[in-house]
Formats: sequence, C-alpha cells, structure tokens
Amino acid sequence: MASLKPLPTFRCFSRLPPELRLEIWRQSLPDLDSITLYNYRRECWGPRDLRKSEVDHQLLDQMPGNTENAVDFDFRHEMLAATHVNLPLAFVNREARSVALAWIQQRGVEMRFDEDRKCHVFEQRFDPRRDALYIGISQWEDFCLEPFDQLAEPDFSSHTVSSDTGLTRIAIPDTPYDTDCSSLIEVFHWFPHLEAIFIVLDLRVDPRIERLLLKGDRKKASALIQQHQWKTEDIQEKTLVWDPENRCFEWKGGAGLGNESLYRRMEKMAREIRGRLVEMNTRSFKIQPVDAV
Repeated sequence: MASLKPLPTFRCFSRLPPELRLEIWRQSLPDLDSITLYNYRRECWGPRDLRKSEVDHQLLDQMPGNTENAVDFDFRHEMLAATHVNLPLAFVNREARSVALAWIQQRGVEMRFDEDRKCHVFEQRFDPRRDALYIGISQWEDFCLEPFDQLAEPDFSSHTVSSDTGLTRIAIPDTPYDTDCSSLIEVFHWFPHLEAIFIVLDLRVDPRIERLLLKGDRKKASALIQQHQWKTEDIQEKTLVWDPENRCFEWKGGAGLGNESLYRRMEKMAREIRGRLVEMNTRSFKIQPVDAV
C-alpha cells in the first residue's frame, strides 16, 4: 500500500503583503449563507409578555378580552439548540484569530467554552428569515398540537392572546407511504409567514452519530444530532412554485429525476394548502425536494 504524501507547505506566506494575507484568511471562513436545518424540540412555544408600547392596539381592538393582559404567544426559536460552526481559523495564529473574531461578531456566531472538551467552540443560532425547522416523522403530531395544548392551560384563560411567529421555512422527511396532509392547514395558522416546505430526500448522518448509536449511547447521539449542522443542498428535482396571479402551483425546474411517487405526494400537499394560500393572499411559496449534507 502506497504511503500518503504530505501536503506541500507554502513557507512564504508570512512574507506576503498584509492585505493579501487577510484576504486569504477571509476566503477560508465557512459559508453560513446557505439554509441550515435545526431540529424541532418541544417546549419552545410560550408567552412573551407585551409592554403597552409594543401592543398592536388595532389588532387587539378586534379581539375580546382584557387588553391589559395581552400576551404574545410565540414559537421561541431562540430556545432551539444552536448548531456547531467549524472555525479552525480561530486557532491558527493571532492574525487569523483576529479575522475570525471580527467575522463571528459580524455574523452573530457565539463563542463559548466547552467544559467537556476544554476548549472554545463556536455556535450559530436559528435565523427564522433564512433557516428551516426540521420536523421528524415521529415529531409531526407534537409539532401540530403543541400550541393548542399550551393554550388549553388555565394560565391563558384570562389573557388576550395574539401570535405572529416569524418562521419562514420548515423541512420534513420524505416518506414512501401515503400521508395525511390535512394537518398542514393548522401549521399555517401558527406560522403565517411560511414561504417554503422542504422535503428532505437524503439526510446524511455524521459517522460519529452512527458510531454512538451502534454502541447504544442514544443520549450522546441525540445531543450530537441537536448540535449537528445540516445544510440544504439543491438537487435536480422539480419544485412546485406558487403562482399568486393564477392562484395555483406550477412545476418548475425541468424534467426532474422521474420520481413519480414523490411528485404525487407533493401535488397532494399542494392541493391541501392551496385554499389557505389564497385566503392569506400569499405571494411566494414553494414545495421543494432537497438533500441535507
């Protein structure tokens, strides 16, 4: 077996002009612009008490109840587990670290000290305008029913409740069997700003997670899954795109890969939510198959 050759070393890097070195460091930073999938978890729904200055009086005037006890009932996405950001640049030298620290401040990446690993780690929080909430098959019922269950608690009986959650994208796994899409309508009730449903065809699992599962260590595997950073990857599949002028879905993206059973499931989903999109005067929406890497 041939031995692996070591990678060549560029020994003149320190002699380059400072502005060129800094640009090389910047080009080495990770890409955070693509859509990240964050795992759904229970107990993110809850109230945010509104100060009088924040209350939308025009909305509350149309609602019965005591406006002095107004509560904004919201999906608090900041409670989702942060995903890990791989940033080796921060540990190269002082110059590279200064570039990395300036970048994390600009991008809202958090740095904390991990007691278990005895080192600093970098994490990114969910951005409702860009990222997608991933709901597994076994989590779907909880996802749809949790806000109703929360509002049934006695604590909310004397409050005027409003909700305007800013989540714009959800992701669900593709299932080979026929599924009930009727619950999708309720999702729009709680997430009125949805713009996309991603159907994840292939979710690539970190080998570390596979090893932990094989060892039977589900607790550590679950923790690693929560922190793992999956990015959506466009594939050569057709997408159903909402046409607001004609109030219907249209196929976009060419011929696709011939996955007819997937297309039928997407069309069933589109038929189920069409009425709600018309009712809400939605301007932009799509149902798109993706891979998660």
